[in-house]
Amino acid sequence: MERILLNEDWEFSVAEVEKYFWIPTKKQTVEIPHDYSVTVARNKDSRGKANNAFCADGAFDYVKKIYVPEEWKGKRLILEFEGVYMNAAVFCNGNLITRHPYGYTEFHCDITGYVKYGSENEVKVTVISNQPDTRWYSGLGIYRPVWLLIGNDVMIKPWGTYITTSENRKIQVSTEVENIDCKEKTLVIRHMVLDADGNKVMENSIENICGGCSCATVTVCMENDNLKLWSLDNPYLYTMKTELLCDGAVIDENKTKFGVRDISFDAKHGFRLNGEMIKLKGGCVHHDCGILGSASYIGAERRKVKLHKENGYNAVRTAHNPPSKAFLDACDEMGILVIDEIFDCWNVSKTTNDYGMFFEKYWESDVTAMVKRDRNHPSIIMWSTGNEIPERDGSSDGHRIAAMLADYIRSLDSTRAVTNAVCILYDDDAQKHFAQITEKFIEPLDVVGYNYMPERYEDDSKLFPDRIFYGSESFANDIFNIWEKVEKIPCVIGDFVWTSLDYLGEAGIGRVKYSDDDIGFVGKYPWRYAVCGDIDVCGAKRPQSYYRDCVWNHRMKPYIGVHDLTKDYEKENVSGWSFADLISSWTFAGCEGKTAHIEVFSCADEVELIINGVSLGRKKAGYDKQYKIMYEAEYRPGTIEAAAYKDGVEVARSIICTAGEYSGLRTDISVSDCKELNGKTLAYIDIEAVDAQGNVCTQSGQKIKFIPSKGMNLLALGNCDPLSEQIYKSDECELYHGRALAIVELTDVDKVDFEVQAVI
Repeated sequence: MERILLNEDWEFSVAEVEKYFWIPTKKQTVEIPHDYSVTVARNKDSRGKANNAFCADGAFDYVKKIYVPEEWKGKRLILEFEGVYMNAAVFCNGNLITRHPYGYTEFHCDITGYVKYGSENEVKVTVISNQPDTRWYSGLGIYRPVWLLIGNDVMIKPWGTYITTSENRKIQVSTEVENIDCKEKTLVIRHMVLDADGNKVMENSIENICGGCSCATVTVCMENDNLKLWSLDNPYLYTMKTELLCDGAVIDENKTKFGVRDISFDAKHGFRLNGEMIKLKGGCVHHDCGILGSASYIGAERRKVKLHKENGYNAVRTAHNPPSKAFLDACDEMGILVIDEIFDCWNVSKTTNDYGMFFEKYWESDVTAMVKRDRNHPSIIMWSTGNEIPERDGSSDGHRIAAMLADYIRSLDSTRAVTNAVCILYDDDAQKHFAQITEKFIEPLDVVGYNYMPERYEDDSKLFPDRIFYGSESFANDIFNIWEKVEKIPCVIGDFVWTSLDYLGEAGIGRVKYSDDDIGFVGKYPWRYAVCGDIDVCGAKRPQSYYRDCVWNHRMKPYIGVHDLTKDYEKENVSGWSFADLISSWTFAGCEGKTAHIEVFSCADEVELIINGVSLGRKKAGYDKQYKIMYEAEYRPGTIEAAAYKDGVEVARSIICTAGEYSGLRTDISVSDCKELNGKTLAYIDIEAVDAQGNVCTQSGQKIKFIPSKGMNLLALGNCDPLSEQIYKSDECELYHGRALAIVELTDVDKVDFEVQAVI
């Protein structure tokens, strides 16, 4: 099947309703992926409030002209939308083709019977987001790629290839063939397995008769003892090339990447990959890409996965919806395990206009879309039917729906575990009987996720000796105690922190509070980020990430964190989703003489803190001190050092110097290791204010202007200030803690030329 990318030259307009008619505003040309929400100013009166980062909602039109040549007569023409948020309606030449309410699943619409040959055709997509329709930042628009699929009257269906593997190198491949011709066809289906270099290592052919106007699924088994296994350290991928032949001619083909691996779950051995027991070092991730909003670029999705790999994670949970294909491709290629989650709610809604309005009618098609699209990814080890579902107590037919979803997923893919992320019962009396009340809801699951309930691990492992579970959400500031339980109890297979990457929306849930007036789960305007991620929206490690390094024994170099001296330490109020308000800096102008409260994270036996050449003494560190060591000292500009000792010998040292006067801007460029679908390449440019010695001026809020060169397109410019009101599409922003980030598209990676100016 031929695939043509349709990302360029969409005519976009905001629609206003006047006397029941859609009145489009001024039109502009946009390129997909497109997220309208990050292109306009935020509003404290927005209907989505803090959950949606005070961003815009509304109704929108996307219109594209597609030329259909005469020679396409007799072909199947199918539009493929990887993601549209939300309530999409697709029209072709004024004809409604389909509606797709859910904003996170891929969908297809056949426009064959509605096109005009030898002329241009109009495809229009209307999008409606009527906030509040989500509990986090959703973005808005056609935020993932769009394709035109061109096939014959007999073809391999989209999502029609299904490959399963096992540790003994056996491969089973099923191919779903569709024949819309009224005549019966005799077909040959040929499978070729190609290695990473494109060499053929296996081949199999089978003949099949496909009746007129019908579908047929053909399954074959292949075996090769020399195939390489897919693993975390060596995520080796093969390609299945499937050809469909009729009368000796190839009439359709597709290529599917896959990995050969075996997974298993049991209460005694936990989770095993290729027979090896592995504890899941996991993080929950939302679908947004930081300052890009929800716009899904391949380079941005790969960067998200790379950040996880570099920071010690071996697993992610896609909270609370299926991710992009590019994200899963990157997990396959880099060796990250995935829990692929479908819903945040079923029939019972959590916000006024969310998916609960559509669940009963659309759940089956959306589950089908997730499983059939994603089931060839070796990285996926579990399917999650939902998160914190209100029906977990059995109300609103919850027990029946839990079993229905689990059974249906198994009918599409029986090779992975089915799970669900279950939280406490909000009624205190009911929570006392949590195990009994939720038992029937949990019964259909292979593995159960516990949100914020590590205190139940030991008791429930005895109460339900065959139950396998994991921390599907947990607090970063409790990682020491949680990980101790994970390592101790075999049936607890891992932990997933909320969250590994910070995200837009649920604004301020991780904020540190300094005022009694600052109440509530989320923050007031202009809060923008959740500020609960181990890694911030620009990709930098936050203090809890350094602490996690110690708990997971991934880091010997000590981390120095200073409680923000510009704030009142005595009033620092850290919630479950917060972490200590630490800055890895010794630059606090105007705070001379104040008491500095310093935390050092270290895996070593001992730590010594040295300020301006004077030792504050050695202190015991490591596991017995939960990797945290506290010091107090009078703040004086200069140098602060932490030396780590093992068996009395220094093994690592960290040094932070007080920054002098601002001297200039320093940039560091990271170019994506892949091209975008449009042939361009993403580059991330870190911008820092530094002094003459190169120290970052962490108190700098310098305003900057980014000037791209010819052949460079600025996609976003922003910082990690959770209170910033900046529009990311602007070419100007202020630094936060002396830093900012620019994301650009490059036409030529060998000509990366730009200018960053300080704005006086």
